[in-house]
Amino acid sequence: MSGRILVTGGTGAAGAATVKWLKRMGADVVVLARRAPTVPVAGVEYVAADIQDAEGVSRAVAGCDAIAHFAWTVSAMQSAEIAEGIDIGGTTNLLRAMADHDCRRMVFASSITVYGGHADHPQPFTEDETPRPAASFHYENNKVRAEQMILDSGVEAVNVRPTVIVGRSSWSAPANIFRHPVVVTPGRDARMQLVHVDDVGRFCALAALGGPTGTVNLNADDALTFTEMARIVGRPVINSGTRFAQLLAGLIGRAENFSSVPDLIDLFLHYPLGDTRKLREEFRFRCAYSSADAVADMTDWSSSTWTVGTRSVRKPLRLGVPAVHPRHTSGAGGSVTRIVPPEYTGEFDNVTGDPELPEWSAANLSEAFPGPMTPFSLGLANRILFSGANMLDHLFPMDRDLIATVSTKQVGTIGHRLYNNMTVMKRLAGAIPGQTPESFELQMNGTPLPEGYQAPPMSRADLLAGVQAAVKGGPQILGLGREVADMERRAQRLVADRPDLTAISDELLLSRLELVSDTVVRAWDINLMNTFMVSLPMNLIARRYGERSAMNVRAGTQNLRSAALLRGVRELADLVARDDGLRRLIADSPREVVLDKLRSDAPGFATKFDRLVADCGHRGPGETELSNEVYADAPELLLRSVLGSIRGAETLAEEVTSGSPMSRALTRVAVSAMERRENGRDVCMKVTYELRLVLREWGRRLVNRDILDSADDVHYLTLDEIYYPPASSKETVARRREERERLAKLDYPVHFTQPWAPDDAGLVDDAEMVTGQAVSPGTARGIVRILAHPDDDFEPGEVLVTNVTDTGWTPFFGCAAAIVTNVGGAMSHAAIVAREFGIPAVVNTMTATRQLRDGQLVEVDGTAGTVRVINAKVS
Repeated sequence: MSGRILVTGGTGAAGAATVKWLKRMGADVVVLARRAPTVPVAGVEYVAADIQDAEGVSRAVAGCDAIAHFAWTVSAMQSAEIAEGIDIGGTTNLLRAMADHDCRRMVFASSITVYGGHADHPQPFTEDETPRPAASFHYENNKVRAEQMILDSGVEAVNVRPTVIVGRSSWSAPANIFRHPVVVTPGRDARMQLVHVDDVGRFCALAALGGPTGTVNLNADDALTFTEMARIVGRPVINSGTRFAQLLAGLIGRAENFSSVPDLIDLFLHYPLGDTRKLREEFRFRCAYSSADAVADMTDWSSSTWTVGTRSVRKPLRLGVPAVHPRHTSGAGGSVTRIVPPEYTGEFDNVTGDPELPEWSAANLSEAFPGPMTPFSLGLANRILFSGANMLDHLFPMDRDLIATVSTKQVGTIGHRLYNNMTVMKRLAGAIPGQTPESFELQMNGTPLPEGYQAPPMSRADLLAGVQAAVKGGPQILGLGREVADMERRAQRLVADRPDLTAISDELLLSRLELVSDTVVRAWDINLMNTFMVSLPMNLIARRYGERSAMNVRAGTQNLRSAALLRGVRELADLVARDDGLRRLIADSPREVVLDKLRSDAPGFATKFDRLVADCGHRGPGETELSNEVYADAPELLLRSVLGSIRGAETLAEEVTSGSPMSRALTRVAVSAMERRENGRDVCMKVTYELRLVLREWGRRLVNRDILDSADDVHYLTLDEIYYPPASSKETVARRREERERLAKLDYPVHFTQPWAPDDAGLVDDAEMVTGQAVSPGTARGIVRILAHPDDDFEPGEVLVTNVTDTGWTPFFGCAAAIVTNVGGAMSHAAIVAREFGIPAVVNTMTATRQLRDGQLVEVDGTAGTVRVINAKVS
């Protein structure tokens, strides 16, 4: 599919959905709107003009192959004169411009309400029935006139008549009826069909690119009463009754500018239903959402607001909803600097950067989003992080230039790995009370504070900024616990409501893909705020009581979700340690049959193991990379960690407390934030697992259609391509696989200043002492084992040395004498779990995997942050 398509009204809900689907289908998209949106869609051209401006319309139509026309008066109460100019005048301008520029196709968004509300017509309307809207309805009568104008013009015309458009991104007055605190129904028997905004966008995009012409109804088949819809969205119902509604409408209708209200009430009493045979049989289109599913889709996404009419206000204790801004890669006047050499650059990378923002760091991101990532996972991760960056605008009073910089330049993709721009982060520190560039460096990169460093005294301006931040962001921060709990309920419902993915239609599968993707992003919005809130009390503890005190802050292994894996592994290891026959069965059975043998020969152990997989199987190494297997996919990997964890008495870390009341209070705050973050991350991964399952099923279908060679190839399509894979998908996937393998072989610096070249890193020699950040106290000796993946060979009691770990690695901590990583920080998941279980750990060494060698005997001091080579001879 291709073509250049103009979308009028492309910033409204239905128009924006059409823009989204046109991009997915490979079209070039132009949007005509009175003003460019605050957050433009990447790759879309915007023409700022009023549809009543004939010259501006002509400029927008030039070069286009088709038009999707949504621009219309919004309010049914608008005066006839204004409606005439926008509706009829605008359509006239479009048709003239189409003739001038040889644009041959128009999709017009009409309305199901052109049929009118008629008590004598309870059955669904067919497209060949004559529209009969009330005479007082300018909106509907102008739609009827425009439909005829378009047909008379001789262009290829598709007049689409959608019913009430609902869904999580539709916030019109009719849709908001079901967001109000109370749903008022005009009559007990009043019924309505609905259509999801994504179904509208998908249909209009397909229609704009070709296919049948004519008039067509667009709605789901099921019709619901207002009471049924209220029950679905969890709102109470007030049944006003037919007579009361008509009496009230008559009284209101006597007022000036409200003469259409009685007809409007009558319309809702007898809302027109649409027959969908033509939609299915001629246009070959099926809605993904039923009416019930479409209205239900608004429920979770509306819970953070109070809504009346077209106005919505965020509830004070709920997090704002950030926008995802497109990435900017240039400075003032278009100035740019190349970030890394061409051979270190991938297809989806920032090639250039702002010369004024030269510092980059992967320290804080490579644990959560290890690279190089596949294109789909990389696109999703960028969406997550750009959303999280803009969230700061909802929490802190910030200069508009600064928030624009944060929202568009804080995150970069380099070598298909994710980096934070540290210059931006240091500027951001100045806007956040209690933070300095040096404290941000410590939290983000583990960079020690300069010797003798003292935070600057709080000025009056700082105090004022703190008060403003407390007013703006404080209530949202107080509500984080509820946000996590609500998201956990949503995740559980996603799992419980999961259909048989192999049996549902493509439309349903792809609608679930989009729903789960959106939910993943929202879950991360919440968890990124949780992560941010951990750093504040920990920073205060470190500055007031020293790094050692901060290192000793623990939540307890029973309270951390990230500790559940290792806790479960150790409990199973205790069972194996007491049963030599069980140990031999696990050790001697081939990987492909060991689980079956356990279920037949050791059912008690197998039941406990299956329960651990059921509880934690959505976790795994590199778990944010969707192409990676998790423990539910490879439970034998988890079983291997059980064998390796057979050891002496468990060495849980001792709880260290301070007698200072202030210290205890800060510790309680830090522990609460830590638990909330770890719980939130677990919820993120539950939702991510649902996305992983959908992608696999879609990949399987694309293989069956000979679009891809392997189901795993689906991960090499982008967020847009995945819905309508291009004809060249096999060649594209092969090229991207090869590029990912090339990028994986390259060493990228954890921190650097652009422009960077590999020579800048220099060669790293073996060392007698490697230093890093101390994150878990204690000392241990062991043989070095450098791992790229947990499935690599590793013997119990060895020192686990790797580039970076995430929560998915933690089952293997039970096998290790100590943990050493190139990348990490005091609040990384691995550091937290190591502290809870008393495993010495040193992170942020930068070069441990290059300076140490497999087989060396080393002593790891998790208190001093050192790794000392005792025997440099490799055994």
